[in-house]
Amino acid sequence: MCSLFNPKVFSVSVLLSHLQQQLDSLSAQKTVTRWLLAFSGGLDSTVLLHALAQLQISAPLAALHINHQLSDQADDWQQSAQQFAESQAMEFMAERVDVVQSGRGLEDAARQARYRVFERHLNNDNVLLMAHHADDQAETMLLRLLRGAGPEGLAGIRVSRAVGAGCLFRPLLGLTRAQLQDYAYEHRLSWVEDDSNSDTRFDRNFLRHEVLPQLKERWPGFQSRWQQAAEHCNTAAEQLQQVATTRLQGCDPRAERWGQSVSLSLLAALSQADRFSVLRLWLQRLGVNPELAQLQQVERQLVAGRADAVAEVRMGLNSLRRFNERLYATDVLPLETIPTASLPIDEENNRLNLPLGTLTLEAGGVFSREMLQGRQLSVRFRTGGERCKPAGRAHSQSLKKLLQEYRLEPWLRPYAPLIYVDEQLAAVAGLWLCAEFADTNITDMGLCWQLPDSRACVLSAPVE
Repeated sequence: MCSLFNPKVFSVSVLLSHLQQQLDSLSAQKTVTRWLLAFSGGLDSTVLLHALAQLQISAPLAALHINHQLSDQADDWQQSAQQFAESQAMEFMAERVDVVQSGRGLEDAARQARYRVFERHLNNDNVLLMAHHADDQAETMLLRLLRGAGPEGLAGIRVSRAVGAGCLFRPLLGLTRAQLQDYAYEHRLSWVEDDSNSDTRFDRNFLRHEVLPQLKERWPGFQSRWQQAAEHCNTAAEQLQQVATTRLQGCDPRAERWGQSVSLSLLAALSQADRFSVLRLWLQRLGVNPELAQLQQVERQLVAGRADAVAEVRMGLNSLRRFNERLYATDVLPLETIPTASLPIDEENNRLNLPLGTLTLEAGGVFSREMLQGRQLSVRFRTGGERCKPAGRAHSQSLKKLLQEYRLEPWLRPYAPLIYVDEQLAAVAGLWLCAEFADTNITDMGLCWQLPDSRACVLSAPVE
C-alpha cells in the first residue's frame, strides 16, 4: 500500500475540469445509461475514482475490480479496492479470472482475461472508463516502434473504442502521471503498488524506469507532442483501414463450416503491403492482433506455400491453414483425444459432446424410427478402411476419397462423426447418408452436428 504526501500543490480544478470536460464531450456524442470504472486500486485508477466521486455524473457509476490471482497479495488488493470504493460511496464489483497463457506472454494473457470480463458487463449505452494517461501513451508508442509497428500501431492508445456492446473511454489520456501523483498527494490518497511494476526485466517497466526519465529530462513535456503524433498516426490509420476494408471485401471473405476464410488467389494478387493490411484487418475482426513476424510467417507458409502443403500458423488460440485455394482462420483444435470406442445414441440421451462440437438428434429427416426399430445407433470416428455408397450413387467408395470429394476441410476429417446402425456405416453427419439408410418417405429423426461457436446445425441429408 502506497501513501505519499508532498507539499507541492497541484491545482485540483485542472484535473477535475479536464475530467468533466471529457465526460461532457462524450455524453454530447452518445447516450450514456451507465458508467463503469476499471478499478485496479493502483495510483491511476484511484485518482480517477476519487475525482469522479467529486463530480456530478449523469448516469449510475460503479467500480469493477479484476482479481487476476497472479500475486499472493491479490486478495488483499481486492479488499483495499473495495474499501476505498465504498469510502467514496461508489458501488463496487469484483471478479476473479484465470489467466491462461497462449504464447504472447503473461501480460497479454491477463489483458485478454480482463477484457472478456469487461465485455460481459457492458451493454448498449454503457461506457467503461480507464485511467490511462500520457506516460502510458509514450510507453506504448515506444514499445510498438521497437516492434516495427506501422501507423495503426503508432496511433498508440485510443481515447475511445468499442468494447463488446459498449464503449471504452480514457478521459485522463491528456494528463501526465506526475499530474495524477500531485492530485493524489494533495488529497492524501493511498493506493496499492504491484511489486512487479518495478521489475525492469519487463520491457514496459524498463522504458518506464530507465528510458522515459531521461527523455523527460532532455525534452520536458514531450508526452503532449507524442500524443499529437499518435493522433496524426490515428488519422492515417483510419484512412488506410478504409482502403483495407474495400480490398478485404474484394478477397471474398465468408463464414465456413467452422471459422472464416478468404480467397488465396485474390489475396495473392495484391501487393505484399496491401496483403498485410488486408490480413491484419481480417484477423483483427476475428479477435486477433497479429505482429509483423506472424504476418510474414503466413506469407511464407500459407500464401506462397504449395497448394497441397499441410501447414498451420498459430496466433494464440487461433489457427490459420490453407485448403481448396482459400485461407482459413479457426480456433485451435481441441487437445481432447478422439475416442476409439462407440458412443451410443438414443432418444433419452439425444445429445453427445464430441471432441469437436456436439451431436444431437433432431426432428427433420435422416432416419425413421421404423428403420431403427430394435437396432443400435452409435457414433464412431475414422480408423481407416471405411466405405459407403452415398444415396443416389451407383457404387461405394472409400471414406477417404469421399471426404476429399465432399471437400471437408482436412483438419476436420478426424473429428467428423460417423453414424453407425449396429455395425454398418449409415451416415457422415453434415455430409451424406449411405444409400441403404436414405428413407425419404418417413422423415422424423435427424442428426445435427454443431461445431463450436456455430449457431447453425449441419444436418445430414440424402445426396442427389
